[in-house]
Amino acid sequence: MRYKVLSLLAAALSLGVARAASAADMPVKAPVAAPVYNWTGFYIGGNIGYGWGRSDNDFADAVTGFATLPMGSDTTKVNGVIGGLQAGYNWQTGSFVFGLETDLQLSGQKGSGAAICPAASCGPGGTVTHTEQLTWFGTTRGRFGWAFNRWLIYGTGGVAYGAVESSGSMNFFIPVRLTGPYSGSATRAGWVAGAGLEGAITQNWTARVEYLYIDFGTANFSSPTTFPLAAGAITDSVHLRDNIVRVGLNYRF
Repeated sequence: MRYKVLSLLAAALSLGVARAASAADMPVKAPVAAPVYNWTGFYIGGNIGYGWGRSDNDFADAVTGFATLPMGSDTTKVNGVIGGLQAGYNWQTGSFVFGLETDLQLSGQKGSGAAICPAASCGPGGTVTHTEQLTWFGTTRGRFGWAFNRWLIYGTGGVAYGAVESSGSMNFFIPVRLTGPYSGSATRAGWVAGAGLEGAITQNWTARVEYLYIDFGTANFSSPTTFPLAAGAITDSVHLRDNIVRVGLNYRF
């Protein structure tokens, strides 16, 4: 009986060794590599961020029958929340990615100030109180970047356009105090440049963070105003520059 048990154990052990040797001789499959991400294609998405701008203002008054008088100048901070939509197309060759993107933003950027009017123009104590606002803007830009599989770092630049509004009141003392309100709006075009970092969340969704510097150029406002003694026009020359940081989410088709 003992001999039979030992024989069965020896046979089982021999079978196990043979199977192990056979498995060891079988070719091992190489692990499947994750596919390399490709950035080529059309995308659309949304963004939200914050803008902090600077408005350089020069004021003047042109009363009918009198010489145009300088009314002072100052710089105003134009800050606020922004948000909008973007769409574009990327082409990838090797690690290099280039593309074209356009976006349209609503803007809550707004700022107010008060410039001191020279006594020679306004009499003692003359001021110009004013408010500047960027109500909307958009950009059309080229993008040039370097892809690290699912990450893309890029620079961008192109044209910018937007609506600038200015309003306020000029206060005179010559020799009685007079006030003259003014307001105006203008659509301006300028240039934009910046950089960003974008990463793929899934095969179709990507997220980004982006910085842009925008120069909208100079907008010149002229608003007719009637004073108690004469008619004229108030002018405001506004040079608006803007910095924005925004985060965005894109869906790739």
